[in-house]
Amino acid sequence: PNPDRIAILDNLMYDNGTDPVPEIKAAMLTQFTRRGPDVFANIGSAQEPDNCILQKEQYITFGLKKWSKCERTNTHDIDTYLLADGAPPREIENDEDRTKRLYQGICAGCHAYNMRMIGPPTLAIQALYHKNPEGIANYIADPHKIRPDYPPMPTQSHLSEELRRKVAEYMLEIQK
Repeated sequence: PNPDRIAILDNLMYDNGTDPVPEIKAAMLTQFTRRGPDVFANIGSAQEPDNCILQKEQYITFGLKKWSKCERTNTHDIDTYLLADGAPPREIENDEDRTKRLYQGICAGCHAYNMRMIGPPTLAIQALYHKNPEGIANYIADPHKIRPDYPPMPTQSHLSEELRRKVAEYMLEIQK
């Protein structure tokens, strides 16, 4: 949810910002515009000085005031995005640690605890599925569009039934 070292180079934006979610519409009002931005950076999370954009004037942007101009103009010389020396395998000590890492690595990328992101907040999911981890586990195995103001969730059926249930139980127990 808080990316850093973002580099926007010569991206092609077509029809971007024409149908923004309500939160973006509210932000647009502060800019006296009716068209959504091509690039939107959450004011609190994406203001790191190591973020850059090559040609900011080419896009309609919101929240990029502290972004610098990228020195790089393309990615032609990049062969891989893997770490140069690789990374040692992570030792997962127990099921609780594994479940927490699964939640943080998969679920938290779209579901913040108490604010809207790509998916509804964890608090909303906790209210909807109170004491029903099986309901969450079944939904993430075979999701279907429920809320018109959110994009459809990708299936997580690659996780075993047991892991889906453990992650669902973990999600219901989280407290900020």
